Amino acid sequence: MSDELHRVLRRQLRKAGASLDESPGDEAWTRFVQRVEAHYRATDDARYTLLRSIDISSSEMEQLHQAVEDERAQLAALFDAMPQGVFVVDDGGRVQRCNAAAARLVGQVSMGVELTGVVELVDRRGAPLAFTEAATHDQVYLSSPDGGLRPVDVDHVAIHGGGVLVTLTDLTERVAQRERLKEAVLDAEVARRAEQARGMFLANMSHELRTPLNAILGYTDLLRDDPRDEQTLADLDRIHAAGTHLLGLINDVLDLSKVDAGKTELRPEQVSIDDLVFRIVDDLRPAAADNGTRIFVSGQLVGNVRIDPTRVRQCLYNLLSNACRYTVDGRIDVWVRTRQHTGGLSRLLISVADTGAGIAPDDLDTIFEPFAQGRAHIGGTGLGLALVRSLTELMGGRAYAKSTLGEGSVFTLDLPLERGEGLADGLAELGLRQG
Repeated sequence: MSDELHRVLRRQLRKAGASLDESPGDEAWTRFVQRVEAHYRATDDARYTLLRSIDISSSEMEQLHQAVEDERAQLAALFDAMPQGVFVVDDGGRVQRCNAAAARLVGQVSMGVELTGVVELVDRRGAPLAFTEAATHDQVYLSSPDGGLRPVDVDHVAIHGGGVLVTLTDLTERVAQRERLKEAVLDAEVARRAEQARGMFLANMSHELRTPLNAILGYTDLLRDDPRDEQTLADLDRIHAAGTHLLGLINDVLDLSKVDAGKTELRPEQVSIDDLVFRIVDDLRPAAADNGTRIFVSGQLVGNVRIDPTRVRQCLYNLLSNACRYTVDGRIDVWVRTRQHTGGLSRLLISVADTGAGIAPDDLDTIFEPFAQGRAHIGGTGLGLALVRSLTELMGGRAYAKSTLGEGSVFTLDLPLERGEGLADGLAELGLRQG
């Protein structure tokens, strides 16, 4: 045993209360051996703890590395999937990396580091722009390989360590839509002005068209009063009938045009709605009788109301005229009633129901359109119901229809009700009035 080992051993033995001169079986030697064993056990525990810590740290490092790789892969997938073109550009303006959308923008099939060309941005005059300049311009274009210019929106952000991240949004479709919208707005304005001009022209021609036609009818009436032969009287009757029909058509056209042109003014006054309805029905009873049809009036006694009697008369006259034209050997019912809406609003409802030919479901959707006529139409211009709808809306109401083909139709005027003075209580029932 070397001298160094002897010195170490003697020192440890002295700490344990023993010496080399004593026997190993002595108590001092026993304590020494126990201390050595305790030391080794503590050393083994420390070594195990250290090895275990190293194993755990290695596992955590592997998990952390995998998480970083997953996040990097996710970011790369998002980068490539973005609909905007994304470029990573160095300080010299050269593309170092791009996504698929960016490659398509510049006309390249590949993407990533293979795309190392220069992306050229220009203003509307064709002057080159740097990426930092382009972000502040309203109109920026990307120069394509074929020499064309593609409108783009540019944004950029500096990258830590050098370079710029640039996003380009292709505005080609958006600009095209904007141009189409401008054209549509312009076309609509032209159409609106043309329609307004047409309506104003027809409204202004009202007097010029009606005056000579009324003169023709007046002179025809005078000639019919003079003694004439039967053939002359028959010819005059034909002239008068044709002139009356023509005047009715002109009135419909002009009245509808005046409503569309905004030149129709309402003149409400206090009238008895019951008398107004009865007079119109009495006027049209002969027309209904010619087709073997009778007209009945029933409903509530409404009394005096404030309405425009001329416009209500036009609407009801048109509805009853249509019912008389399309109903043969049948029945026409005119219902007058009031209805209280929520909020205290009162409505006046006048319905005309017939047992005539009815209207097909497809035609019912367009029956109130100008010049629209059902498949079984009999004469007319198709303006009567359009005029009814326009006048009803002008009075703050609405007109609607229900019909079953082959069974008949029901047309209803739904108007705001303003009570007049001396009106009835609205609850008295009228008896069935037959014509």
